[in-house]
Amino acid sequence: MEKVDTRTMVPLDVCTRWNSTYMMLDSALKLQKGFERMEEDDPNFLRYFEEYEAHGKEKKKRVWPPTSLDWDNTKVFVKFLKKFYDATLRFSASKTVSSNAPLHGIYL
Repeated sequence: MEKVDTRTMVPLDVCTRWNSTYMMLDSALKLQKGFERMEEDDPNFLRYFEEYEAHGKEKKKRVWPPTSLDWDNTKVFVKFLKKFYDATLRFSASKTVSSNAPLHGIYL
């Protein structure tokens, strides 16, 4: 059995901060094995997704847990977003001067 780091938490996505999407997906990838084990070992995990939840006046079925294709797509998307995340960190550094950062040092 593979060990899963239980100290990792998945941050929530903040729609006004695109880099939170990167952080959420990157954290979720680290917990992929945990999600897969829950699906195999915990019957309540799958039952949760069979329930309906209220959306205003109507009820919608919950989205199922990630499939292997979802995980593959997430890996590609995280790799893509990482470049922008790193560039954002570099340009928004508060302790260093970033206005003269050479563009050749940022690989977009």
